Amino acid sequence: MEIRIGPSVVEGLSQGRFLPIGETGYVCLELPFYDFPLFALDVIYQTGLDGRRVLLIHPERCRAVRNDREIADKLRAMGVLGVASAGSLTGQFGPEAEGAVWTLMDMGLIQSVASDGHSVKRRPLRLSPARELVARRYGEDEASWMMDEVPARVLAGEAVELRGRKRQGWRRWLSSVRP
Repeated sequence: MEIRIGPSVVEGLSQGRFLPIGETGYVCLELPFYDFPLFALDVIYQTGLDGRRVLLIHPERCRAVRNDREIADKLRAMGVLGVASAGSLTGQFGPEAEGAVWTLMDMGLIQSVASDGHSVKRRPLRLSPARELVARRYGEDEASWMMDEVPARVLAGEAVELRGRKRQGWRRWLSSVRP
């Protein structure tokens, strides 16, 4: 489960109140949906000092990250691994999140997509539509990287290469959607 970023995160991790994903060293942090707290970069930096790696959960849903590319650039430079919500790719969280998720993927902050499923009825675990959209935009190899390889590396406690991606050309995309 994600940890809402706050000034006590590093202390909570040290004391065992907050836990990484098993023995992987990866810690799931979540930003508020509106502002980017002044302490956030410091907390993220300090979280990584003990060899932990930060998974920033649905950064595209934070208005400040959406509106200020410099914040996203700083997060990427710090080695933060962004994980998008599948619902952001499909428009479930509105056009702002949908537009931002593609921009953050292009620039390399977002490296994976997760369901963010909280309930069977309200937010079920639906990754297939998001995977299809990623494959259409970036190709099947990139979809496999984001949806299969990155999660496997995280669960194995391995480092993940942060890389930007480029859209397929329209001719290649068109040929992928035609029978």
